[in-house]
Amino acid sequence: MKDDFYRYQLAPASLERARRQDLQVAQLLVLLRRHASALPPALIKALERWEAHGTQARIERPLVLRVASPEVLQELRASRAARFLGIH
Repeated sequence: MKDDFYRYQLAPASLERARRQDLQVAQLLVLLRRHASALPPALIKALERWEAHGTQARIERPLVLRVASPEVLQELRASRAARFLGIH
């Protein structure tokens, strides 16, 4: 609560928990409309899209394999380790 306002964050994990508890997006929208002065149309669309398709994008930290030379990469590709490194 800040300045008599409440702020809520809708995250994929919390939406998944709500889904497992059988809370439908339509019910969530009723609750939000009841307690919010206005809902951004993009939020409504995002929730409906999430209900239909689940999480469609996420940010991850990629792992990057850097090698000293092309020859090292060729050796890795030819080795049994290639299947664990995702090298094709």
